Amino acid sequence: MSPVKEILDFLARLLSVGGVAGVIALTITVSICIRYVEHGSEEIPQILTYSLSTIVGFYFGAGISKSEPSAETSN
Repeated sequence: MSPVKEILDFLARLLSVGGVAGVIALTITVSICIRYVEHGSEEIPQILTYSLSTIVGFYFGAGISKSEPSAETSN
């Protein structure tokens, strides 16, 4: 299998598990971790913290709304 095919297969599997929101959340989390390792206890920029909070909230909120039956369908 060619390297390009392997990368495309990996990206397809990654998107199928978490979708775009999952990939963005993972990217921001990795960015925060790398920044912490490189700069130690220096404060992490608020934009990264706010972005991660918003995207993780959206990601889990969307998952909960899919898993719970709505009131209209249960009657």
